[in-house]
Amino acid sequence: AIPLELGSRLPVALDEYLVTALPPVAVENKFRTIGLALPKDEIASIVNPFDEQQLPLRYLGVEPFSYAGRLNTQPPDCLLL
Repeated sequence: AIPLELGSRLPVALDEYLVTALPPVAVENKFRTIGLALPKDEIASIVNPFDEQQLPLRYLGVEPFSYAGRLNTQPPDCLLL
């Protein structure tokens, strides 16, 4: 549902974007989340140097969402975007 919702609201086609969402949170008998659309080319340009050096990255944290009370619980091989 997130790609459809973002696709209807953003002025760009999402074909070249990585679309993801934060885990849903219950608020007053409803669930809310935050959807993210990140350009695939920009993610690749950030991650490729790590791949070339064979440095494992298993988690990409997107600022400022990574700071929402969870920064200290992120894995040691995390890269914040």
